[in-house]
Amino acid sequence: MSSPSSSSAPLTPELEDLRRQFEAIRKDAEELTSGMDDQQFNLRPAPGRWSVSECFHHLVLSGERDLATISGGIDRGRAEGLLSKGPFRHGGFGNWFVGSVEPPAKIRLKAPKNLAPDSDHKVGSLTPQLLGIQDQLIEALSKANGLDTPRIKVASPVPVLKLDLTQRFGLVAAHERRHLYQARQAKKAI
Repeated sequence: MSSPSSSSAPLTPELEDLRRQFEAIRKDAEELTSGMDDQQFNLRPAPGRWSVSECFHHLVLSGERDLATISGGIDRGRAEGLLSKGPFRHGGFGNWFVGSVEPPAKIRLKAPKNLAPDSDHKVGSLTPQLLGIQDQLIEALSKANGLDTPRIKVASPVPVLKLDLTQRFGLVAAHERRHLYQARQAKKAI
């Protein structure tokens, strides 16, 4: 019996939906910075508010952390033979948590120090980094294909909360949309 392969089979419907979300996020980030110069990219709309570059830098920092968490879950799921073609059911609380991150922000939280963005970035340098994160997330979706994602629990940014692998991908997408929304608001204000 052959196991579901990450590269030979079409993505499961939920992973395909996430792939489309990351493609849309990629396109949104490109459009947001189209025609922007470095000064506009780094201009804060108000004291204490993030610039477009700070939103992007935060997403790069958190994206690198998220990719490590997700990759570890994928590797563990493969090693443990947690394979399934679905359909899948996901926990209600995790689904609620992912949805609560969607923009516009209802609750504002201070970024942890290790994810706090630096300022003064070049649009032509930082934007490709964020786009590269999207490409890596899409690649990770292919690697997760065929896994029983609800059985693979991974850490979330909230220390006491574990999410299943699909919810973790969903959380990344919601978090990215949240900060792209914030970046659009910053761009409108400059």
